[in-house]
Amino acid sequence: MESGSAVHIHPVVLASIVDAYERRMEESERVIGTLLGTWGKGIIEVTHCFSVPHKESEIEVSMDFEFGKSMAALERKVNRTHSVVGWYATGNEITEHYKLIHQEYYMQQSKNAIFLLVDTNMTFGDKMALKAYLCRQMGIPGGVRGFIFVPVEVDIECYGAERCAVEMMVSSIDPRSKLQPEYWSNNVAFGGLAMFCADQMTIWSNQF
Repeated sequence: MESGSAVHIHPVVLASIVDAYERRMEESERVIGTLLGTWGKGIIEVTHCFSVPHKESEIEVSMDFEFGKSMAALERKVNRTHSVVGWYATGNEITEHYKLIHQEYYMQQSKNAIFLLVDTNMTFGDKMALKAYLCRQMGIPGGVRGFIFVPVEVDIECYGAERCAVEMMVSSIDPRSKLQPEYWSNNVAFGGLAMFCADQMTIWSNQF
């Protein structure tokens, strides 16, 4: 675990990722996108995101980087204090393709770009896993041998209005539920929000 660094994710980011995953093309197994936010005193705060079109095969993953650059520029016009802080992918494992995308594109925009891995398929349980990583050099001083992803602390950051919105969403799944304050230090809120979004998208798509 990387010490001195932490990632705070806002609920709207998670909702956007789940929405993009539910709307993906039939042949796509995952969605990939850019994370926007701020960096200060070791805290990376992720407040917005957008998906980036991509194609993948067994041997490569290609992203529409020009689209990503254009969208990032538009986001900066809306909020000049925010910048690209990293990227995300849905799934449950890190591939060599991800390392290349991280080094060749996102680290060019931010030296401390984060990678957020979101398990939208709930592979290892009944809650979606949420993991964040920083890329660090591997090897001896003066003799770098490569790069590795190092996990960093990640949690959900909610402002007052966001908390009320998430609690309403979760309670719509189970009217008896009420998120207790201690839950906000783990992924309970994220699981409830993501489940709600996925359920609603599934209901909507089944109507057509």
